Amino acid sequence: MAAQWEHKNSQIQKIKALEAKVIGVNKETLYSRPKFVGKYRLDFLLLSDRTNKTIKAYCPYGGKGILDFGMTKKKTHILDNSEKNDQDM
Repeated sequence: MAAQWEHKNSQIQKIKALEAKVIGVNKETLYSRPKFVGKYRLDFLLLSDRTNKTIKAYCPYGGKGILDFGMTKKKTHILDNSEKNDQDM
């Protein structure tokens, strides 16, 4: 999983170079989130969505294996200022 985050972090730097803001959302609690951010050296704002409202709107659940059951897949969305243009990466 660390290699996966390294790749994501390099993509994030490219997005930031375009002067875009990068914001992440996950199910971590406010207390466990700093540990997660530190572990994967995330260089963007990470918000906590304990109600799963935002996560359900933007991230598909599930996966191919039993370990993925009930977990969200990592997705990247690009929204323009009008919030009407959602491009999935």
